[in-house]
Amino acid sequence: MNFKNNTIIYDDNFIKKAIKNNKFLCSNYLNIKFHLNKNKVEKIRKGNIFMLHTGRVGSTVLADLLNQHSKISWDGEFYPKQKKRYLKFIYNDPIDFLKIKMNQKVSEFYGFELKCSKNQLYTAHSINLDLDVFLDRIKELNFNNFILLERKNYLKQFISLYFARKTKIHHIKYNINKISILNIEFESCLWFNKQQPLIKHFEYLDNFYKETKDLLSKDKSLFLTYEDEIQENPLVAYEKICDFLNIKPELPIINLKRTNPYPLKDVIKNYNEVEKYLTGTKYEWMLKD
Repeated sequence: MNFKNNTIIYDDNFIKKAIKNNKFLCSNYLNIKFHLNKNKVEKIRKGNIFMLHTGRVGSTVLADLLNQHSKISWDGEFYPKQKKRYLKFIYNDPIDFLKIKMNQKVSEFYGFELKCSKNQLYTAHSINLDLDVFLDRIKELNFNNFILLERKNYLKQFISLYFARKTKIHHIKYNINKISILNIEFESCLWFNKQQPLIKHFEYLDNFYKETKDLLSKDKSLFLTYEDEIQENPLVAYEKICDFLNIKPELPIINLKRTNPYPLKDVIKNYNEVEKYLTGTKYEWMLKD
């Protein structure tokens, strides 16, 4: 525990010790921090941001850029990490924890993100709420800016996920010279915590994006695609978000590289089988680089 700018700062080690010794006491510590900052936050806070995606869509590189902006505090995907640390000891309601997190950051804008398919909310983030309910709850906390990241090419999104699983490399700062050759089990593959044919996953994504856009249709929302705004230059997405928030872009540094920039034919060992599988479907175009 230490003091900074008249605010008590409780670091993770302090909180872990508190949990071990007294779970209720730890809950009080977090609430103290919340109340100490609450008045400061209310005076300066102009808006809260929630970014939705399904993973492997460039969200990490974009989040890193946003967090470099002097007017934005970006918390990333804090739910899975914090759940493992101490959320399960304190709150059954994830919204209560979000309320504390957003008021720990004294900044004009506060933002966080989640993988938002139903299975991802329940399993990856341990949020026992459907997306529509979760959105309604965070709107009560004055979340008034929504960003949806979409990757049009589901096949490449799956390859990126498959690469991360096999290599344990999720993000890189330098280009990888060695190509990893992947054998795609397209007839039954695991995605969104569900085992089913690859095309069924693609159809699920179609429905997810349609339903999510409908949910956000009456809110202040920005829809971005990986291919158009992130893949070649993530600063394009960054500047669009700054414009969306009506703040001036700064000069962030792009710290992360693409994990798998190679042509599909060089990456997929059984490319001919995958090509045959998708040929004649509406997803056939995803084979093109």
